[in-house]
Amino acid sequence: MQNDVDESQGDEFQETLKRNIPLFQEAGVSLFIFDGVAWYDDPRNLTAHTIISTPVVWLPFEEQGQSVAGWLNDCIEGNLNDYGTDLINKKY
Repeated sequence: MQNDVDESQGDEFQETLKRNIPLFQEAGVSLFIFDGVAWYDDPRNLTAHTIISTPVVWLPFEEQGQSVAGWLNDCIEGNLNDYGTDLINKKY
C-alpha cells in the first residue's frame, strides 16, 4: 500500500481545521474531534477516518466522555455539543 499523505500534510490539515473551527461554530456545526483510536495501527501521526464504520463508534472516548454514536444521537435530538476541540492545539 502506498502512503500518499505524510505527517507534514497532516500538520497542514490540523492548522487548516484550527483556522476553520470558529467558522464551523458560527454556522452552527457541531464538532467531534478525537484522538487515539486503539485499532488504528498506522505508524504515522495521522487521523483515523471513517470511524463510523467501526465498532469504536460506540465506545466513549475517555477525554471527551462521549462516543461518536452518542454525539450523533444528541445532534439528531437537537442537542449540539462540541467535543475534542481542545485537541486542535495538541502537538504530535
